[in-house]
Amino acid sequence: MLFQLQQSTHLSHLPFTTHPHLFDHTKINSIFRAYPRYSYGYQVADHHKGEFHSQQESRDGHNVVGQYSVLEPTGNVRTVNYVANINGFQAQVQNTAG
Repeated sequence: MLFQLQQSTHLSHLPFTTHPHLFDHTKINSIFRAYPRYSYGYQVADHHKGEFHSQQESRDGHNVVGQYSVLEPTGNVRTVNYVANINGFQAQVQNTAG
């Protein structure tokens, strides 16, 4: 069974028409304005396999700030701090002896 959304006065602001396969693209910009915002982080510490790595990242619109670290086979820890925005991607790499 197919459902058909009928346009009514209380749904007139939505970008749908009375035909289920038509979409009114002229209304989409006034309804949906994507503004990405998130923050996450994780850490893996597997002593049995010797794997250690972590990452944290936050985004607010066009600005992304993050860091990740990896334990290399040599025992050194490589940490990368990065920023991505309208000016591009910039990273600073730091190696710490293990």
